[in-house]
Amino acid sequence: MVAHVRILLPVGMGGGAAAAYNRILDDLQALGIIMIMIYLHIFFAPYRRMKLALITHDFIEAGKRLGQIRKLIALNLSLGLVTIIVAIGGKNWGLAEIILTPLFPR
Repeated sequence: MVAHVRILLPVGMGGGAAAAYNRILDDLQALGIIMIMIYLHIFFAPYRRMKLALITHDFIEAGKRLGQIRKLIALNLSLGLVTIIVAIGGKNWGLAEIILTPLFPR
């Protein structure tokens, strides 16, 4: 996990040839950071509570936490798919403006 953060954070900070893509790179970086935050929230909040509920044999509470984890993972998957679509066809097909403008207005 730490290696991914080390690679992700410097992206979008450069200039030169990538200057035309700075907005797209900044938005993709923001999506990546949001995905990291969702993952960390899953790990430190509902997953830990689910684990404790399973240890105490409180299966109803564990099921509630599992449902919460599923929703957050679905959100993270959706953000990942948006990231992939924009990264592949962002500048060439104009998808960056269509998808990212409502998410990150400037």
